[in-house]
Amino acid sequence: MGVVTNQQSSTSDAFTQMWLDMMSQFGTGLAGAGAPAGEAFGRQLRKSFFDAWARYWEEFLGSEAFLESMKKGMESSLAMKEQMDRVVRQAMEGSPLASASESEAMIQALRRIEESLHGQLRSLTDRVAALEEQVAGKSPSRAVRGRGTKGGSA
Repeated sequence: MGVVTNQQSSTSDAFTQMWLDMMSQFGTGLAGAGAPAGEAFGRQLRKSFFDAWARYWEEFLGSEAFLESMKKGMESSLAMKEQMDRVVRQAMEGSPLASASESEAMIQALRRIEESLHGQLRSLTDRVAALEEQVAGKSPSRAVRGRGTKGGSA
């Protein structure tokens, strides 16, 4: 991380040079303007500063060194993204985790099973209710006998 390549050095040198030039232009602009008094001096100071700042930022942002640095940064970002995508794909292929489409298919199958079980439960509830109505219509002694073993005797 502490190693600075020639490309990085030349980019930082260009950036540093831009600031040095801007400040010297700023000073030259003030010296040439004389020393106006009060509010006019403040306006002259701001104008000189912003003119120099705008000019040198434009030069620096359009320089070959800056554009090359941005290009390399974007290329390395894209390469890193591709590498990370590849790593994630390989990890997913080797893992026991289901893919999104497989997960969706499992969820749909579980919903169908759930609906089927609800239907069967409703049917059983209706049958039990009908049996309870039949038992309620008969004498209590016969109803108790019917609850015993499979053959109906207690």
